[in-house]
Amino acid sequence: MNAIAAGAARSNPLANGLRFIWECWRSITARQWVTHAGFGVFVALAGLLMSLDFLYAAERKDFFWPMLAVTLVNPFVVPFLALLAWSVADRVDDTTMARPGRLALALVITALIHAATMPVLLYDVLQLPDPCTFDDCSKPGWPAPPRALRHLGGVGLVIVFGGLMFALIEQRRRQAQLDSALNAAREERSRLARNAFESRLAAMQAQVEPQFLFDSLVDIEALYERNVAAGSSTLDRLIAYLRTALPRLRETGSTVQAEVELVAAYLAVVSARHVGKPAAQLVVAPDVGTARFYPMLLLPLVQRAMRAADAAGGTVPERVEVVLARRPNQTLAAVMRIAASGLCEEDAELARVRERLAGLYGTDATLECTEPQPGLTQFILHVPS
Repeated sequence: MNAIAAGAARSNPLANGLRFIWECWRSITARQWVTHAGFGVFVALAGLLMSLDFLYAAERKDFFWPMLAVTLVNPFVVPFLALLAWSVADRVDDTTMARPGRLALALVITALIHAATMPVLLYDVLQLPDPCTFDDCSKPGWPAPPRALRHLGGVGLVIVFGGLMFALIEQRRRQAQLDSALNAAREERSRLARNAFESRLAAMQAQVEPQFLFDSLVDIEALYERNVAAGSSTLDRLIAYLRTALPRLRETGSTVQAEVELVAAYLAVVSARHVGKPAAQLVVAPDVGTARFYPMLLLPLVQRAMRAADAAGGTVPERVEVVLARRPNQTLAAVMRIAASGLCEEDAELARVRERLAGLYGTDATLECTEPQPGLTQFILHVPS
């Protein structure tokens, strides 16, 4: 069936050619029509200025207004003919003819069509007066030349103005191509930067802080000397945390559930080392567990609170609560409450979290920190879901 259709298409090249031309003309946008209408007004006014003295010098003053119409209409159609010709030349394949050759040929065809059709339009359709009815268009004893032949004298003018139109269109076309290529390059650069950023975040997420690992091993060794069961239990929690964290080296992204599991594994080790503190309550709404969530956004906030307690020589916070749910505006909200004070003070660690948010989501993500009551810090993270 396809072979029959292809054969029929080859057998009627005229119909195919006319269909192609029609599709080219249909592709012309309203903006292009309006632009060329403005250029047509410019061309018509230029023609009027060049022939204004001729119109006033004519002996038949009653022909002034009709001839003024001829002077305005004749050049006004040049930009539209040029646009129709360019639209066809633009869509012809480069393998058929090089683009400069196509445009030159289209310009010549535009001039010839203008010379052939304008006499019919002006003098037969619009019934405007022929300049030869009041001007000597021939030598004595010679008949007036055909109207089409007389209009061939305007071919040069059509080529000049049509060439200006083609130059304008081509310049805008090249500018559009450059803008498109620049936007594509920016998008590709942004994509590559985001991929590299995600890879770095995955590596950061998988890393185990040497100090945390060292302190945990020291505590486990001490526990084994006092209580083998407690030491073994703490070691099991450390192994569970490492099993959760280390495989992330091969991942470039994460999910809500995976990030919460990582926080839970970390807190389990901390709790085992500090006699059950902090107590952890981690809640994930059913509809957000599998939602995409970038790494190193939740865990650093918890680690920062634990390190702050160790640096101050005090105990770790009594309680850590993390709740993740979807808000009515379809953003993903992570609310973290830590039973400690002073965590809202800006430092390098908190600045890095904000930097990651800005790199991943731009201005679409926010991180708020408040102390709703003494001894309680609340982080609220909003990210697009």
